[in-house]
Amino acid sequence: MKYGCGAGLCNRLRTALSYLEYAKSIGQELEFIWPVNDACPDKFDNHFEPIDGLTVTYEWKDVKWGVFPHGDFKPNFKLLKPKYETRQLGCEYNAIHIRSSEHWVENREHPSKFIEFANKYQTPIFLDTGGLPVAYDNKPIWLATDIRKTQLKFYDLDWVRFYQDIDSCDKINGPHRHTDLKHSVIDLFMCVGADEFMGTEFSSFSETINALREKPGVLVNG
Repeated sequence: MKYGCGAGLCNRLRTALSYLEYAKSIGQELEFIWPVNDACPDKFDNHFEPIDGLTVTYEWKDVKWGVFPHGDFKPNFKLLKPKYETRQLGCEYNAIHIRSSEHWVENREHPSKFIEFANKYQTPIFLDTGGLPVAYDNKPIWLATDIRKTQLKFYDLDWVRFYQDIDSCDKINGPHRHTDLKHSVIDLFMCVGADEFMGTEFSSFSETINALREKPGVLVNG
């Protein structure tokens, strides 16, 4: 059978993997059409190992398509195996995912709940005589986000880590992430591997992270 999706990374992943389960249930394989476009600027095969029963092609065809999983079959995200190392920290850590582009204006302007989470696990160490803390016993925070403006709001927190600087941009260029696909895949799996996680409400990226985590994190905005 054939199906397709032209939206962002996690919309494509959940759609492809759920329709793969449907195809298996009727004894078929799935050809999934994955156009390379602004929403997802690279090929599946460049980032993930092959999956049995799934063929990904890149030329858009006149086939059924959508951005939601099959209504009767859940995507099996455990089938996803990145082709490169996604672990970026050699220690325990917590993570946040902030979707800031498109209509998430509050996250873009005042991500206060995420900043509060980033500060939450920073335990001050005081001298016996009291006074100001001399150090912090803390876990680093992995920041997964989609635009430079959001990264900059966390620059003063020296325990916050991210894969690389996002290119600077004076305005939001449409609804898509301002990162390449490798950056997105690393962010996805770094958030999956975190001890504690906070993500963005109504974001397919955060929802995919929670689907892969043993302990789902809270999803918020602002």
